Amino acid sequence: LSKRWINTWASVPVLEFDIIEFTSIPEYKLGSWHRPWIVQSKIDVTKFKLLIKNVLEKRDTSCVINRFRLWFDCRGDYMSGTQVVADFISDAMKLEPRECSIKLWSRAIFNLNTDLIFTCASLIDLHLWVSIDVDPHVAIKPNSINLPCLKTLNLTGHVRVDFFKKLSLGCPVLEELELSCSMG
Repeated sequence: LSKRWINTWASVPVLEFDIIEFTSIPEYKLGSWHRPWIVQSKIDVTKFKLLIKNVLEKRDTSCVINRFRLWFDCRGDYMSGTQVVADFISDAMKLEPRECSIKLWSRAIFNLNTDLIFTCASLIDLHLWVSIDVDPHVAIKPNSINLPCLKTLNLTGHVRVDFFKKLSLGCPVLEELELSCSMG
């Protein structure tokens, strides 16, 4: 490519990171929420985390992010990377995306900063799926919810009872709500 295109990647409006792209088994690259989970030993997680880190650090912050998507199955031998990926989500929320789709599956408990997710004022569409095998009762528990532009919320995980009160107060233009939640 021409040299003038060399830094164009830093301003693309869509950031999609999917651990499935780092597997060496082509039959697992199905591109769907409802796919069989991947064989853990066939993934280069280090390269996956390095890619996300570099993209977020070198991104042109003046450019709008239309969509941020991160799918990460953290159940294999690389559970220690779970917190690093959760930190990347926090960094991405600071870039104020309009659409956000996050799917995390972990065997380890980690600190997902849901406050940054649920106070990202630019969000119009949010899909959040969190499953923790060792303790399915670890809750998605933002201290507050302030999503003034949010129209669609699809949430799968464990929430606290006060979540719904916060949701009704913090999402004034919500049109579509899909929940697959358990409450504690």
